[in-house]
Amino acid sequence: MASTAYLGHNAGVTSVGYLERGTEYPQGEVSEEYIDRLVGLVKHPLLYWFGYHNCELDPCGLDQVQPERYYKGELVPNRCCTDILIPAENLVYIAPSLILHYILYHKYQPPACFLDAALRCPEPGSDEYIDAINRVGTPFGPFPTSRDSQCSSET
Repeated sequence: MASTAYLGHNAGVTSVGYLERGTEYPQGEVSEEYIDRLVGLVKHPLLYWFGYHNCELDPCGLDQVQPERYYKGELVPNRCCTDILIPAENLVYIAPSLILHYILYHKYQPPACFLDAALRCPEPGSDEYIDAINRVGTPFGPFPTSRDSQCSSET
């Protein structure tokens, strides 16, 4: 069965980390440096969806209450309704915010190019970060920066 851990490239966007029950995915350790950067990206998602996606991997996908899990005092949920965007040289990676859960509790190992792009990208939420995503372009944008504010002190 083919893995959905890396869904391919489409219109300037490459999907990473959309895992589902019954598919194989690469496993291994991910360094704290990468995880810390992904935490920052998850705190500044750009895409919000209607409804939640729950982790379907065992044992989370079973009809049993799962314990709350934490990383450095921060709750790592086993469901999400947001995606993160990571700008790279000529593309933007998209991943579910659930990727932290997959890495920490299911030992998912994202592609090295994705992790390296996460470390190299500008500070999440900054205008430089938004500019880097807009420069490549996605079907979801362009995203506004603080310079694009429509607010005015004039009445």
